[in-house]
Amino acid sequence: MRLPATPLHLLLQSYRLYREQGAFYMGYAAWLLLPVAALFALSFFPFEENVAFILALLLSVAEGLLSLYITIFLFLVTDKRLGHIEESHQELLLRSRTLLKPVILVALLQAIVVLGGLILFLIPGLIFLIWFSFAQIAVILDRQRGFNALAFSREAVRGRFWHAVWFVLAGPLFLFCGYALLSSLVISLVALLTQTDPSTWTQTPIPLWIEALDAIAQTFLYPLLLIYFVLVYRLFTRECPPSTKETPSATT
Repeated sequence: MRLPATPLHLLLQSYRLYREQGAFYMGYAAWLLLPVAALFALSFFPFEENVAFILALLLSVAEGLLSLYITIFLFLVTDKRLGHIEESHQELLLRSRTLLKPVILVALLQAIVVLGGLILFLIPGLIFLIWFSFAQIAVILDRQRGFNALAFSREAVRGRFWHAVWFVLAGPLFLFCGYALLSSLVISLVALLTQTDPSTWTQTPIPLWIEALDAIAQTFLYPLLLIYFVLVYRLFTRECPPSTKETPSATT
């Protein structure tokens, strides 16, 4: 089946929504900078090595949970806005909290299956990666749970495997290339203004201002990627819903 969109179309649509709702998305994405800032601040305090390791580990766990919580919430809000459905943010925040456990469980199942495929042989692992690429989003947007979420994702991809490869990889690749180009231009401009050889900044340790700038830029670029994946997910599930479509045999 030919899909009525391309990754570039969905990226442009994502950009338009992000531009229209920029204050909202950046406001929630900014919360992700708190644990990052705490990790940066931790490096300035003379803690013992063991204490510093434990604090860094706790902050990393907090960062992961907060990132997942914000991600789930933004997935829900984006899907509602794309469908022109009004629902209070308070209700969606509460729902996001209840989804943390099932999303983590499906992520673990997904990781086990994909790693098992990689251990057996590289190609099965890569196939599983694409088959189950929508599993976590299915938990959030279509109330799937456990292995049902994996099966739901598999059915959404069935018969359109290479389309899924293209959409799952192309969007992030385009964004990464654009981000890398923009970052290079900014660093080159700073180097020109300060008359500094930029090659010295690539050596260890990387200057703190570059790490901070990179963290901020990636944080505020993150919602654009989330919007894109909601659009990709809905493109695959609405064009040929997993619950109703035929399941031809031996088709990837």
